[in-house]
Amino acid sequence: MSDVENKIKEHFKALVPKLMSYLRDDYYKYEYELERPNDSIFFSGTFYMRIKFWINDNNDFQNKNKTNKNKEKTIIMRLVAKTPITTEAVQQLMRANDQFYNEIIFYRNYATEGDNIPKCYYTNENDLFGATLVLEDITTKGYKIHPKKVDIPLDDILPVMKEIARFHAKGYVMKEKHPEKFVGFIETIKECRYDANDNDPNSHYVYLLNHVTCRPINYLRKINYDNNFCDKLEECLKNAYRKILLKTIEPVEPLAVLCHGDLTINNMLFKKDEKDTRVMLIDFALIRYGSPAIDLSTFLCLSCSNQVKCENLPIVLRTYHDELTRCLKENGLTNLEKYSFEAFWNDYVEHALFGYTVCSYFLHTLMNEDLPPLPDILNKKMEDLANIVIESGGDKITIALANILIDLKKLGCFNKILS
Repeated sequence: MSDVENKIKEHFKALVPKLMSYLRDDYYKYEYELERPNDSIFFSGTFYMRIKFWINDNNDFQNKNKTNKNKEKTIIMRLVAKTPITTEAVQQLMRANDQFYNEIIFYRNYATEGDNIPKCYYTNENDLFGATLVLEDITTKGYKIHPKKVDIPLDDILPVMKEIARFHAKGYVMKEKHPEKFVGFIETIKECRYDANDNDPNSHYVYLLNHVTCRPINYLRKINYDNNFCDKLEECLKNAYRKILLKTIEPVEPLAVLCHGDLTINNMLFKKDEKDTRVMLIDFALIRYGSPAIDLSTFLCLSCSNQVKCENLPIVLRTYHDELTRCLKENGLTNLEKYSFEAFWNDYVEHALFGYTVCSYFLHTLMNEDLPPLPDILNKKMEDLANIVIESGGDKITIALANILIDLKKLGCFNKILS
């Protein structure tokens, strides 16, 4: 058993007795088991937790050895337990503790009971080996991870657009009705990934993005795609961290909003029935304040690039905008001119390259079935990590990235930065 696994085991051994008091007060015995999700690629210790409680209906807890089989009953609770315990290398690269801090303050200071998110039962930054977050296991309500990672059907894309519209609408409403509270919350969010003051070209994300974003350039040249565009694009992408990413994440009013920040297919669950498809967002560790296109472009570029092209993008964004407007009106906002469809369309065109930068380092994890475990990759030196990402999945992913760039060019996303 590795040192990380030992820490996780000891962490939960110390945690569970304390956790029980947050869950129930009518039990006299319990047992629990942990199971890591088979389809999880998360760096953190994310577990399904199954707790069995023994409860006596007459509430006679004085004699705990006394049991009456006619009155005794058991109750099962299924939860999701998360902790950032991982290797030192992954901890530093992912800023795991800061990510957990963000998700904890999201649940403590922003989320409310009526939100369409998993219920939170327990948060603590200072358990045995760090933070712990214990949430409702929404798979017990019929929610499931989508069976596809890419090429999501349009019938499933549109419900995602409506759900992220509702998430963004809550931020706009709070920003207008309770500006001091909203700004106060935004100021507590920690930057976990992109540092505007990082001028070292060899630091983690600077080096990674400035290398992997260039992956499709040689392929575009090979198929004789507009040499002038390829030359300008390559010069831009060699400094993608500053020319694209940092410019995109800088908030611009009035459309800047609280973003999920990591709107990938892994961070949403779906529930389908004969009437409709419902979506629930999870994992709020990378929340940030910025353009709504941060969320929209991440999801659309990563998982929908073959279904949502320049030609039908207006339909998808209109679905988002209609639901957003409905929520704003429902919550009493009246001055909606600044939230016009044209404003959101222009914002998306200006900032959608953010989605490509995410694709450049993350798409291969969704498409390459032979990818080694993520912690093994993240433990490597940055130069080796960049080479793994560039080669992962071969031509299939290189072509997919090239097609995303071509479609973004048709949309006009390069007009400013390559002019």
